[in-house]
Amino acid sequence: MTRKKIAMYIIETFLTLGAPLEINISLLEQRREALLKQIDVMFSKSNNSVDFNDISQVELFHDIEIHCVNDLTDLMGRLKDAKEFIQEKEGIFA
Repeated sequence: MTRKKIAMYIIETFLTLGAPLEINISLLEQRREALLKQIDVMFSKSNNSVDFNDISQVELFHDIEIHCVNDLTDLMGRLKDAKEFIQEKEGIFA
């Protein structure tokens, strides 16, 4: 599978409005369109080959990745707080 196909799979699976695994991110459609344009530019000049010196190929999904890590970190903190809260309430009513 080429890098272009992998990038397109990621976009179709996670960055498409209404996709079953859609990422909850602001301006989803605009980000998707910007990524599609980047992919067209990247791979039209390289004919689907990979230039590891081209940092734009390596960092194509970097902002999305950071967003997901931040969301998961926030979620983990809230789940931990909720678990502690539930344990405290169970102790009161036990």
